[in-house]
Amino acid sequence: MSCPFRLILPVQKRFLSRIPSVEMILLPVFLALAIQTPQGNPQSGSLFPEKPQEPAIAANFTSWHGWSYLQGAAPVWPKIYKTSGDWSDIQAHFTALKPGKPSVWHLKVVIFTRTEVDGKDANGVLREHRGSIESVQLAKIRIALLRFNAYVAAKFDGAVTIVPDVQVESEWMRDSGPDAFGPEFARRYFEARINGGSYEAEDKVFRGPFNSVLYVLPGSLPGDLHDAIVNDTPVAAVPSVPLGPDGIGQSFDTAFRAAWMRQVWARVAMQGYKSLTVTAPQTESTDPWPSVTNLDEVTPQTNLSHLNSVLELHPALVDPAELNVPNLPATDLKVAADPERGQVLKVTELSGFREGGVALPARADGAPIAKIDAAPTLSFLVKSTSKDPISIRLDSSDGKTAWISIGRDPILVTPMPGASVSSVPFSPDGKWQKIAVDLRQVAKPAGLVDVVRMAIEPSPNAKLAGKMQPDPVDYAFDEFKFSSDQAGPLVAPIAPSATSEDPEARALLAATAKAASPELAALLKDKSELVRLNATTAYIGFKDHTVEEQLISNSLDLDPSVAAAALAALMAEGSDTARAIVKRSVSVSLSDYAKTTAANLLAQTKDPKCADDVSRLLANRSWQAHVAAVEDLAQIPSPDSQTWRLAFIGMSDPAVKLAVTRNADATVDRVASALLWSAVNEPSDMVRAESYIKLIASPVAATKAEGYKGVRDDSRFVRKVVVAYLAAHPSEEHRGALRMAIADRSAQVRAAAIGGFAALEKGATFDEIGNVLDDSDSTVQLALLDFSKKRSMKLPQKTVDAMVASPDSRVSTAAKALLTGAAN
Repeated sequence: MSCPFRLILPVQKRFLSRIPSVEMILLPVFLALAIQTPQGNPQSGSLFPEKPQEPAIAANFTSWHGWSYLQGAAPVWPKIYKTSGDWSDIQAHFTALKPGKPSVWHLKVVIFTRTEVDGKDANGVLREHRGSIESVQLAKIRIALLRFNAYVAAKFDGAVTIVPDVQVESEWMRDSGPDAFGPEFARRYFEARINGGSYEAEDKVFRGPFNSVLYVLPGSLPGDLHDAIVNDTPVAAVPSVPLGPDGIGQSFDTAFRAAWMRQVWARVAMQGYKSLTVTAPQTESTDPWPSVTNLDEVTPQTNLSHLNSVLELHPALVDPAELNVPNLPATDLKVAADPERGQVLKVTELSGFREGGVALPARADGAPIAKIDAAPTLSFLVKSTSKDPISIRLDSSDGKTAWISIGRDPILVTPMPGASVSSVPFSPDGKWQKIAVDLRQVAKPAGLVDVVRMAIEPSPNAKLAGKMQPDPVDYAFDEFKFSSDQAGPLVAPIAPSATSEDPEARALLAATAKAASPELAALLKDKSELVRLNATTAYIGFKDHTVEEQLISNSLDLDPSVAAAALAALMAEGSDTARAIVKRSVSVSLSDYAKTTAANLLAQTKDPKCADDVSRLLANRSWQAHVAAVEDLAQIPSPDSQTWRLAFIGMSDPAVKLAVTRNADATVDRVASALLWSAVNEPSDMVRAESYIKLIASPVAATKAEGYKGVRDDSRFVRKVVVAYLAAHPSEEHRGALRMAIADRSAQVRAAAIGGFAALEKGATFDEIGNVLDDSDSTVQLALLDFSKKRSMKLPQKTVDAMVASPDSRVSTAAKALLTGAAN
């Protein structure tokens, strides 16, 4: 059993790197060796976490004076957090597995180590959210992937094994919008990188078809990203620090295997099954995994037999049992001496991510520790020098939760849905401060009726934001108390101000500016990146020659987004000096993002003289810069632009080749020659498909004939894409190719060919579609019914009768409707 851990450079549109690209990281050889054969791995013990133990509560915690809010009741530490689980059964079963011939699940995994999402928050402030996976967590994810392979082997008693293809993408990936890094990103990134059909390239490197693709994103997400289908392959995202819908942390192992199980179901559904169930082990049952892992088209008879069937998977073991604990290992909790207050509670986050938490003692009798109407004020003392806010979590007896953020809760473009967070003023100056908050203000939006327990943890939004400063998150607390004392104010709403010490107020003023002003100009050199970004962006819409010098300075800002905004503002200003700076920036900017922004701004002018300037991106190491250059050059109408675009086809990255192909002009002889070569030899399905399509679009008959050969490509996915193009761009010249496609061994291709005939002005004769009139595949039958309706062509009675009798309700219903329509 092989384990192709491979180094591949990845795709797409404008996810431009923030800094010059770092070399891709190949997973260590020892990891590949460890995962090669799941059965009998002598080092398997190192893959599994130790059996979880409930953290011990120090003796001096029970007697600490700070628990006075319990009013003398016996304390209990609520077990509100989950550990990674008990893997001892999985480990034992995995170690005992004997060599066999399991079914193979080819899994592609891409770990994105640098991401950035840009967008405007509810107040219109433009924000950058950056995420990263550093070496320590990357190592943990690698081990988790190995552990997942062992889990699958043990879980299903060696019947299936994961063969992973793991890639680490270290370029900065950028996206925007509410579905950032979701299905559309997946399509753009993976379409050139994974094959949907079988094709054996000369280099013998496996590029698909994969059973599924999983990609890991840095940090946490505010909700689940929808799964995608790319090149007929299920694709799903997994955050490196996953959160549940309540904002509480989850295990990466749990999130990863849940995403994979969704993909198992997606593959089963592709074969026509009604549903999938995971049942108790059975000793006498047919092994379902050959069917589950099958990537070939099933026969029409097999597909129909699956229609009302439930595929059963029979695991040998249950999933690792999680253990509920009062605090997570990522958080250190202790009672320690303080020179001012004696014994105080100290909470320190030990992880580089906001993923910890610790429960405070509750009443052992389960009674509320506070009734909000009777004791509406929660007060405590706190001190810290941490810029990252921490929160007091309040849980109600009716299951509702609210958080009180000590200091302003992070403001996000997309906050955690449903998370109720109130912020109290706090200065991280290392001095003791008293916090007194009116719980009625906190309880009302959250729906709390009382407080049964408290915890100290990052709020859900703080987890999404990640650490804002590299310093340790360290807080000290004293004198927790519920009372009817006077409460202090919550953090006031942000008001725009150019002179406020709060950068949020300055950023809001810049974001809401309606015209150029001296106050706005001053914010161009603000010490806060957030303020500079919004002020610089504002000048894209305002012309003010007095700020040109500062915009030039900002075009070299260390923050790539600020630099990019400055270039856009300079281009909008339009002076000769400003335009010269934009041209120069293609070469001298400090980040690939700024360089590609400059190139795009020049391309938008459509000035042929700019082709040479844009082509300077060829010298970059970033594949994303190369993609951007090709797309920008395509906007410039000049022979030089075409020449430069063709130069990029020599790049090894499939994303660049796809961009070159999609923007190629097949009427140019040397371009047509390159397309002819790539249509036959490129290992990427999508590059070959787009090469055929470009050749078909050529006005030269000989070139067009070469393009039509795409209907005979080795990969059924390529054949389907090419035939779908013929249907979407009908021409009588396509008829010969459609005649070949309608006899294809793939039902998907045959169905697409029927659609191609339906799109032709003269339709098709019965001779041309004769071989599919008795086709029992549901997809083909549905295409025939659609063809009959569109072309008003009556199908043979024998064909219609077979469709009416089809066990596939989609086919029988459509056939009956066709008969009814004909009768009327």
